[in-house]
Amino acid sequence: MQRSLSSFPFAPAVKVRLIHAGFHATADLCDFRPLQLSKAENKLTALELLEREQTLGTIVTFCSELDCVLGGGVPVGKTSEICGVPGLAVDVQIPLCFGGLGGQVVYIDTEGSFLVQRIVDMAKSAVDHCSLLAEDTEQREALKEFTVETILSNLFLFRCHDYVELLAEIYLLPNFLAQHPEVRLVVIDSIASPFRHGFEDLSYRTRLLSGLAQRLIQMATQQSVAVCSPPAYVVL
Repeated sequence: MQRSLSSFPFAPAVKVRLIHAGFHATADLCDFRPLQLSKAENKLTALELLEREQTLGTIVTFCSELDCVLGGGVPVGKTSEICGVPGLAVDVQIPLCFGGLGGQVVYIDTEGSFLVQRIVDMAKSAVDHCSLLAEDTEQREALKEFTVETILSNLFLFRCHDYVELLAEIYLLPNFLAQHPEVRLVVIDSIASPFRHGFEDLSYRTRLLSGLAQRLIQMATQQSVAVCSPPAYVVL
């Protein structure tokens, strides 16, 4: 049985470099010597990496100052920690002709705090804002499909009640993303909540959180999605 490289006690930076180089399981390393691995690990130039990140795009927030600070929006293919209401779940669906990604979103609720009415309110605001911006035929046609109903139908909600369910969901999520290639954002609200209580062995909790972080980084890279969550503060 192949063992995932994320399960080994490598330094996080090493794991990230191996994953970026295309190595995900022990079988991927069998035919490589250390020198070959070193070369494979550095096979991308900085320019190639920049071009790849630019191709993936960003999720615009329509907050000019925030988009400017983020270099155009929330980056796809990376993980981010964000505080505030779940507006990105709507922003990621903004049509391409308005500068958005026209994507879908997976929302994993671990706190039971998801309020559909809040999403409805933000969806209405986004639709109204785009309506005011529409200047040409392409944008006016896009607005016919950019409605509150389509925004809600493009948001896939998963409820996890404890850390076991969260870990299982993250493990299965790549298959779901493969079946829904339009998903460009995964929101986890929040990662920390299921890990705050019920752990006598804190080192075990730390290992679980570390493994979860590595899996999310791998998923963001491989599936070309933005992974966002509130800051993962855990009460000791």
